[in-house]
Amino acid sequence: MSLQNLQRFLLLTGSLALISMVGLGARHNFKARQMAAGLLLAAVVPLVSAERGPAESFRPMPDSHSTGEGVLWEAEDLTFRMTAVAGDTIGILGYAAQQWLDDPFFWLNHIAAEDRERVLEACTAAVESGQESVRVEYRAVDVRGERAWVENSLHILRDGKGRPRKLLGRMVNLAEQKRVADVLRQSQKMEEIGHLAGGVAHDFSNLLTVIGGHADLLLASLDPEDPRRASIEEIKKAGDRAATLTRQLLSFSRRRPPTREPLDLAAVVGNLSGMLRRLIGEHIELVTKSKPRLAPIVADAGQIEQVILNLVVNARDAMTGGGLLLVETDQREVPGLEPKSSVPPGRYVILAVKDVGCGMDAATLSRIYEPFFTTKEPGRGTGLGLATVKEIVRECGGHIEVESAVGEGTTFRIYFPATEPLKAPSPSRLAPVAARRGCETILVVEDEENVLAMCRQLLSAYGYRVLEAGSGEGALRLAEGYPSVVDLLLADVVMPGMNGRELAETLTRRLPGLRVLYMSGYTRDAILRHAFPHPEVSYLQKPFTPQTLAAAVRLALDGQPPPPQGPSQSRPENKLRLV
Repeated sequence: MSLQNLQRFLLLTGSLALISMVGLGARHNFKARQMAAGLLLAAVVPLVSAERGPAESFRPMPDSHSTGEGVLWEAEDLTFRMTAVAGDTIGILGYAAQQWLDDPFFWLNHIAAEDRERVLEACTAAVESGQESVRVEYRAVDVRGERAWVENSLHILRDGKGRPRKLLGRMVNLAEQKRVADVLRQSQKMEEIGHLAGGVAHDFSNLLTVIGGHADLLLASLDPEDPRRASIEEIKKAGDRAATLTRQLLSFSRRRPPTREPLDLAAVVGNLSGMLRRLIGEHIELVTKSKPRLAPIVADAGQIEQVILNLVVNARDAMTGGGLLLVETDQREVPGLEPKSSVPPGRYVILAVKDVGCGMDAATLSRIYEPFFTTKEPGRGTGLGLATVKEIVRECGGHIEVESAVGEGTTFRIYFPATEPLKAPSPSRLAPVAARRGCETILVVEDEENVLAMCRQLLSAYGYRVLEAGSGEGALRLAEGYPSVVDLLLADVVMPGMNGRELAETLTRRLPGLRVLYMSGYTRDAILRHAFPHPEVSYLQKPFTPQTLAAAVRLALDGQPPPPQGPSQSRPENKLRLV
């Protein structure tokens, strides 16, 4: 066996023996520890003569947070002066092995000032208190003066009387683990923001229901020539724009399996344009272009919005000096595989995002889809945006091309397979039934007082007899004491105490033939999480107009199937009748 192989054998044998005994709690087996340490040092000491010893792989101390290569070292017990080192000394701090040994205070001098007192106290206490091992994490200062998170695992060798003789340790770099932990925290923060956005959007939907409803009632009560109509119409327009924004917030905050359906890509971009302009800031000019009569693509609307947002945010961050940002949709037939292209032949709808930012070099381009890879400073990017874009595009059967050069900007082109154009939808039945009146009795259950009052006023205006309750429990008492027939239950799904589904189940058992119409400010996906037992339920999304409410109530009372829905609304697998 060669000297080098013998050293490696002794190093591995001693390390494994020593670490195994620590793990088994061999606190009093002094001779066994000495034997293991002897094997370890016999391998370590000859390795420190070179400027850089071979990068050996060492197993971590028990419960260590780190894996991979590091530096194995020996030091004096209380001065912490290193007397032997082995491993990738240059890789961890940038210093050769001999430099570690020449400076008697190398270890202490390369602990960041803000961590030095804490680390020194922990190690000194372990040595003086009779502990066998200690592990500390801290920021070390490398050869460039930059800080790097490391973990130092120390094992304290003692004589027969328990007095410290030597320190053996292993130092590893924690940079990757810390970076991944930071990304995880950022992702969790974004998830909480999503929850918050969903809750705010839900509450805002209730407010918009009241604002829009009263605006409609006022318009209906005024003469066509009344000068006040213009102001009220502006209020209604503002409410409609707010409702669109609310739906977008709900869409971004939902967490569910994707629902793919025929989509008009140009319409998705158009609906997002207002939000995108607010997102990128005034120093960037956003231009959207679309080829007319695009073929539909099959995708999830929320996921496509996420793709656009991620690409636009990246473009914004690359354009610190401002400039033109172009979001374009087009359609193209790819006749055959083209040079330097991975897009197979076919008919595609193309989304292009072009910026005039800093651009990327070849090395960066080769890594842009790697999870957690980012060129942004800490706190500004998770490194998951383009990885998410690639996965969504792959799930849609699409392809991505990117062109970029340093100082010349970046262009992303996403090719979505085109599908056959949608058939023209038949006229909706909402219009003809919107003006239909009724005389049935409707039990309205809503925990928001202003929405409850709004529903009562609207339904009474259409001729219905309205019973109202602010909770599921109150609705049960009201229904039990009502001397006549209740024809329809109109209930909010999410309420404190008894929710809408539980109320409907109880009432339909007691009142055979009772029709049920649910309403909510949450998305349909949130409603599904309440586990409706029926294959199909009628559901009305807030905010709604008086005409939409009257039409939904009439359809539910008549037991008709839901009216035709546009492609952006249809969710057949949700098993919800949307009216």
